[in-house]
Amino acid sequence: MKETLCIISILFTFLACQNKENKIPPVVYTVPDATFRERIDEFNTVAFIFNLNKGDMYTIDFGDGSTYSDKLPEEYTKMINYYVSHQYKRNGDFTVTLTIKNPSYTSREQKIVEARKIAIADFDYELLDNGKVKLKNLSENKAENYQWLIQEYSFKRIGFSYYFYKSTEKEPIVNIDLNGKYVIKLQAINGNISEVDKTIEIKNAKNNMTFSGYYKGEKREMNLDGSEIYYMSIFAGGAMSPYGLYQGIQKESDLKVIFSKIYSYPHDPYKPQNQYTLEQKYLLVKKSLEEDRKDIIELKEEELNPDLYNNTSDFYPKAFWVKYRVKNEELDGELKVRITICELN
Repeated sequence: MKETLCIISILFTFLACQNKENKIPPVVYTVPDATFRERIDEFNTVAFIFNLNKGDMYTIDFGDGSTYSDKLPEEYTKMINYYVSHQYKRNGDFTVTLTIKNPSYTSREQKIVEARKIAIADFDYELLDNGKVKLKNLSENKAENYQWLIQEYSFKRIGFSYYFYKSTEKEPIVNIDLNGKYVIKLQAINGNISEVDKTIEIKNAKNNMTFSGYYKGEKREMNLDGSEIYYMSIFAGGAMSPYGLYQGIQKESDLKVIFSKIYSYPHDPYKPQNQYTLEQKYLLVKKSLEEDRKDIIELKEEELNPDLYNNTSDFYPKAFWVKYRVKNEELDGELKVRITICELN
């Protein structure tokens, strides 16, 4: 019996020593510090900079409806100047909250961060007498760099950009000389480029494109200003279509073409589209118009207003006023249009 008790005593002593040797020491966590600083660039991208210790998890509420959570990678025991980047899509003051926690502690800091670096384009306009448009710049843009672009509405309808007017003024006044619809685009530039466009309708300019005669059997006097029908001309074409000046009248409601006329010219489909200079295009069209005596009643050349048609890299400074005699299933009468020559972009 005495011998048995001795063996049991030795066994307990052995197990106690073994447990003492195998016991895992408790993890000691460092109290986190959610103090952060921020660095912002010209694109409204903010780097939030803070320190992390082993076991820390963090969550940032950026104050604009978005959050981000992560933790310090396992291979690190500490990281100084850890950072998270976030871009603000709008300007403003944002309440940012950083929370850092581990199984033992939590730290939280909140501060207001100002992010007002990016340009955000916006504008309004006022239609004055005689086709005059006063542009009102409502953009957010500390750099005050702007570009205004104006094109005929008909070009946007077919997906092209032919801007006859450009300006870097903050709030220009534009004298549009032809009734119709126009697309005005404003670009605000400050590291980023923000742009917005609006469609306006001019009804009191000095010039007007018209159709006079019968439309679908009914006698009409119609303006080609986009309210019901509109006119467009474009110098284009290529491998699968005639190259030259395309003219057409389309219905605004469904884009149905109710009149078209094409002057075609020699063209190598394997070369770039712009095989002719603007002046060469103008002279080709002039020759075609002068020879087209069957359909043309009246032909005049016009010097375009250089203050309005100031984008001379895209537009030739002269135009044609043409009065056509037209007769088809829908139109029977006289068509008066202005033909401008622009560069294919």
